[in-house]
Amino acid sequence: MRYAIQEAAELKKLVAQVRSPMTPVSWIPRADAFTGRHEVLIRLEIPGVRRDHLKVLIAEGECVVRGERKAPESDRDLQPLALEFPYGTFERRFPLPLNAETESLTAKYADGVLEVKIPVREAPAPKEMKVEIA
Repeated sequence: MRYAIQEAAELKKLVAQVRSPMTPVSWIPRADAFTGRHEVLIRLEIPGVRRDHLKVLIAEGECVVRGERKAPESDRDLQPLALEFPYGTFERRFPLPLNAETESLTAKYADGVLEVKIPVREAPAPKEMKVEIA
C-alpha cells in the first residue's frame, strides 16, 4: 500500500511538471503518462502523423517528442468547408524520474498512438533518520 501511495505521488509530480514546448509549435497532441514500479509509459495521440515525421529524444532530464502533421495537399476541385484537424509542428516534454534507464527507452507507433516506454530501476526504500534538535 505504501508503495502505491508513493507511486501515485510520483505520477502527480511528473504530470504537474510537464512543461510547455521550448520551440514554437502549431498544436499540442493529447497525452497520457503512467508510472509503475518498473517503467514510465507515455502515450501520445497523433493520428495522421507519419513515422518519419516523429522524433523521440532524451534531453536535460526530459523525454521530448517532436513531430509534424502535414496539411493535405490542396485539390483545385475541392475547397475546404471546415478544418478541425490541427496541422504543423508539435512538441511535448515529459520530465523523467532520476532512476530512469534512458539507454533502454523504446518507442512504438501504431494506429495513431505513439507509445514510449522508459524502464526505471527500483528506487530504494526511504531511510529514516533521526535529527538532533538544538
